[in-house]
Amino acid sequence: MTVVAAQHGLQERTLRRRLAVENSSYGAIADDVRGKLAIEYLQTMRMSVDDVAWQVGFCGPGVRHQCETSAHSSCTLVMPSRW
Repeated sequence: MTVVAAQHGLQERTLRRRLAVENSSYGAIADDVRGKLAIEYLQTMRMSVDDVAWQVGFCGPGVRHQCETSAHSSCTLVMPSRW
């Protein structure tokens, strides 16, 4: 978030406040972008659901453990905020 704020000439705290005024957050926007990318990849590329999930960040170093220990045998396109 620090990088995004800096790219817009803002302090991170200012960006957080402005997003809050809009009833949004960096995480919510990131999840939305990941979801849209995942749909696009699934529609246009020959990738497995697991590969798409990994590529867009639904599964990765920070969340891989959740994917492996979930009730499902593989990653699913469920936003981390819903786990």
